Amino acid sequence: INTIATPAILDQLGLDSRYVGWTIVSRLNVGSARVDGAEFNFMQPLAFIPHIGRFLNFSASGSILHLQGPEGASFQRFIPKSGNVGLTFSRKPVVLMVKWNYRGRQRNSLQTGTAPNAFEFYDSRTNFDVNAEYQFNRRLTVFANARNILNTPQDLERYSPETPGYTHLYRSEEFGVQFAVGVKGTF
Repeated sequence: INTIATPAILDQLGLDSRYVGWTIVSRLNVGSARVDGAEFNFMQPLAFIPHIGRFLNFSASGSILHLQGPEGASFQRFIPKSGNVGLTFSRKPVVLMVKWNYRGRQRNSLQTGTAPNAFEFYDSRTNFDVNAEYQFNRRLTVFANARNILNTPQDLERYSPETPGYTHLYRSEEFGVQFAVGVKGTF
């Protein structure tokens, strides 16, 4: 809840009058909420493919959720849709994995100073990741991981039901490909 500070509110909170006109942000417990939806998780060895299939595994998972709650409730950061698909090649001493990750639209905070009922959102996005491992022996493995290999941007949007579509994009962020290289050891 965003409230403009008045002398009466500041007195009630025990704050100095120099904060008159500032915005006070507070939370209110508005009761119960309900989450309905579906999730799935699927894993399948691809042994039916001649020769190479016994080294391949396919996996997929996802969720679609619907959130219901009282009017005025803040469900910031809720992501109603997500999913991923992966393909793994595993033949000792090598493991290679390719993953596709989908992250649905995420509603963030209510925006002030713009049109009524304006919210900030992270737009949905899809990332591709690649992982590799090489096992020297039972105790020593090296790995290399690359996240977001296509450098998909993260788009931040701010809009209300009244704003035209071309005004929605507020900021686009590119983080580049993130690499991790390391050694796993068991001692």
